[in-house]
Amino acid sequence: MLYSFDEVQAFVDFMAKQSGKGQEATALGKLSSMFRPVIIRYIDLSEDDRFTVRDFIWKFNRTYSYVTQLIRLHDKDLFNEFLFTSHLVRLLPGNKIDMIDIDEKIKLEYASLKETHTGAILLDEKPPVIVPAGSTVPKTPNKKKDTLQSIIDKVNERFDGQFTESDRVIVEGIYRMFMDDDDVKKFKKYAQDNSVEMFVQSLFPDKFKDIVTRCFLESSESFEKLFNDLDFYKKVQDAMANELYKSLRDKTTKS
Repeated sequence: MLYSFDEVQAFVDFMAKQSGKGQEATALGKLSSMFRPVIIRYIDLSEDDRFTVRDFIWKFNRTYSYVTQLIRLHDKDLFNEFLFTSHLVRLLPGNKIDMIDIDEKIKLEYASLKETHTGAILLDEKPPVIVPAGSTVPKTPNKKKDTLQSIIDKVNERFDGQFTESDRVIVEGIYRMFMDDDDVKKFKKYAQDNSVEMFVQSLFPDKFKDIVTRCFLESSESFEKLFNDLDFYKKVQDAMANELYKSLRDKTTKS
């Protein structure tokens, strides 16, 4: 067995304790020590077995993500294993095994989180602090804010005005993570070079799923609704894709 349920539980317990704390070097060191035995076991496997194990973990993660968009799963152990394997698979070396520095690999994998999210390495169960819309109005137009509000308005329309504050948290979180993502430049080009149908139906969905999964891993409580309400998931995705297409295309045209 590549890993045990005791190792999974130790990882989940550690991440829960890290909630609300900074991403300190000592915490990353402890994380390295948790994954090191698993990675060593993986390296000791034959090339065929490494391929099989890695493929199985990828399929498990994709299947779990998909199924939980359709139905609610009341299986805490399965969810904990998903959290563990979602991080493990990014640390496993490819079939061509070279000597790897596990500590350095951990630091590199979590560097992007440090840049875009101040707080726990993984789980922060506290919802983001939302500043009331009327508290501070910028004197110059803010294109990001305009696009975000357009997305919120579109989702609100699709739910006949039944748009809650927690729904706003979800939409804002996804939007901000997308705009901070390195791929945003690539999607600007997609918007310029493709029709709205191609962008909305073929190009954006996979990126949306990736962003949503990252948001969920950082704050599962805040983003849980996306994985339990497929209709909400689809409406947010479609509204965001359509509004981002217009915004990114406009920015590209003017640049």
